Amino acid sequence: MSNATVDDETKLYHTLFDNTTYVKDIRPVAANEQMTVNIKIGITRIEDLDENREVMKTTLYFSESWEDKRLAWNKKKFNGVSAITTASDKVWRPDIFLWNAALDTAVVHHDGSVIIEDTGEVHDVPYLTISSKCPMDITDFPYDVQVCRLIFGTWFQTTDELDIFLLDSQSNRTKQVDIYLTGDGVSMPAYEHPTWELVDNKARATKKYIKYTCCKSPFAILEVTLTLKRKNSNYRYQSSAPSILFAMLVPVTFLIPTKSPQKVVFGLLVIVALTLMLLTLEVSIPYHKSSVPNIVIFYFASLLLATMSVVLATVVASVAERGGRRKPIPGWVNSMFLGKRGLRRLLCLENHSPLDAFYSSLLGRHLDDYYETTADEPQSREMDQIDRTSTNYLKEIAKSTRVTAGKMIDLDDYSKIVNEWDDLARVLDRLFFVIHLILFLFTCFFFLK
Repeated sequence: MSNATVDDETKLYHTLFDNTTYVKDIRPVAANEQMTVNIKIGITRIEDLDENREVMKTTLYFSESWEDKRLAWNKKKFNGVSAITTASDKVWRPDIFLWNAALDTAVVHHDGSVIIEDTGEVHDVPYLTISSKCPMDITDFPYDVQVCRLIFGTWFQTTDELDIFLLDSQSNRTKQVDIYLTGDGVSMPAYEHPTWELVDNKARATKKYIKYTCCKSPFAILEVTLTLKRKNSNYRYQSSAPSILFAMLVPVTFLIPTKSPQKVVFGLLVIVALTLMLLTLEVSIPYHKSSVPNIVIFYFASLLLATMSVVLATVVASVAERGGRRKPIPGWVNSMFLGKRGLRRLLCLENHSPLDAFYSSLLGRHLDDYYETTADEPQSREMDQIDRTSTNYLKEIAKSTRVTAGKMIDLDDYSKIVNEWDDLARVLDRLFFVIHLILFLFTCFFFLK
């Protein structure tokens, strides 16, 4: 057990740094030798991920260790002092920087001290909050997954002068290691971000080499990959669910009776609701210059379908009113939509004919039979005057009845034309309902999958 005092550490400090032989700007190896630095990374928390600026802010510790023989001492001469702590600007440090740092944000150092052992081993464990560029794609918002990278590397020195090695949780050198955000592995106790979560609760650090045309030897880098997934429970109820519910109302427009004045009003209300939801969604959706979220496209597609439904509902209402012009449906239209093998049967719409048409046509046939029968019967000479008067009176009644039946038949023809146009409108309504329902399901699957 060491009996070292403050005076012993003070003496050691002056011995190490109060001499002209130690120059912190010079590498602690010979000019033709390679300097090696061991690095261990631990992520504490994800501070922020700014979608608009494409900047990720992360807090981590970046442990560096290297050997500087100029700082070694015999601990017996200093009463057993085996290590001292001093300011990091007093010693040589490797020029390892964050290559993809956000230029408008400084790196915040939470500690600026190093630990020096008697063997000359130097440990620098800065606690950093760094901001890095993170290209983002919000196409799948709010179900998006972003892949951000932290790239650390030497700025001036190639592998001929300085090489870096990645350490795992057991301090063994490796080319790749998982960095857990929990207390496991090499990390510290974590802080949970309210919006983003680290997929599988870990990042991955990989050692790589990059060759540039400027230099003969490559540069060593450490690439830390973080896969972040947005917590979408809030957005699910705020944007996704309402968008589906409102879009579902678009096909329902065609289930409202054709001649109902509320049909177009209902479609217009759906358009207003979708527009208001889109304006509300604008607040929560981040702006991005190169990608448009699918949910925005889904809202626009639903708005387009709602507009089409209002236009088509107006057209169908116009078709239903054409029967008032006493103009029959063209034959090919009748065959295609109302025929036995037409769309009406395919769409499971029943055929209906008014009961008055049946009775008026039946009455007309009976009156025709009566006139043919009475015209063929010979007149009896023995018929008296009273019988003739009664017969003439009955004939007048029959004639009036026939005129009435003729008008009923004419009205029946008019009703038949009107009903055919109404049937055509019903078939078109059902057809447009099926089409809009298919388009609704397609847009849901394609844009909200």
